[in-house]
Amino acid sequence: MKDMIDLKTLMELVSCNVDSAKKSDAEILEVLNENGESVGTAPRFLCHRLGLIHQVVFLIIEDYDGKMLLQTRGDFNKRRYDLPVGGHMNIDDNSPIDALCREMREEIGLEVHQDELSLICSYMRKVKEDLKKPKEMNCELRYVYLYKVNKNQSNSILSHFKDRFEKEMVLEINWFPLEDIIKNCDLSNAADGLCATIPHYLIWKLQNR
Repeated sequence: MKDMIDLKTLMELVSCNVDSAKKSDAEILEVLNENGESVGTAPRFLCHRLGLIHQVVFLIIEDYDGKMLLQTRGDFNKRRYDLPVGGHMNIDDNSPIDALCREMREEIGLEVHQDELSLICSYMRKVKEDLKKPKEMNCELRYVYLYKVNKNQSNSILSHFKDRFEKEMVLEINWFPLEDIIKNCDLSNAADGLCATIPHYLIWKLQNR
């Protein structure tokens, strides 16, 4: 926000909401200013309600053939493609890559060493329209990492997503060629995290030929 906001006061005002919120909404996140500097902390639901800048991580999983692993979700009353792993960096995470390793453990039960992950980019993204919850605003500093798998890993990694079909509205997990992904982004069949990340991924690919 333009004026320096008293986050402590806000926390006190919404404390009753935090107590009744679901666990993920009450997660405490670090709040940043436009320069990426820390200005305090706030619960996740308040970051989204007020459009406070916070940090998130995304993972691209690429196989030996250059295909990308995506999940197909059934929310928004339509099929939408999305990146396989993503989440918020909370105050207990020491770094973005630490947050991503935690998300991989929590979401798909996959343990990886940090040196197996490559940072593709970081970028700021502000989305205030077309969200599932109309009153929410996503103002995020996003960190995107790449995890490359070999032929044996590409077959076995799908097993790590089996619980997703029960716990979330995930219809399918599969490998997709880049051409199909770009096409679906153009047709608005993909989540914002995927659509906004693909251009950065393509630039990274060109720079690392």
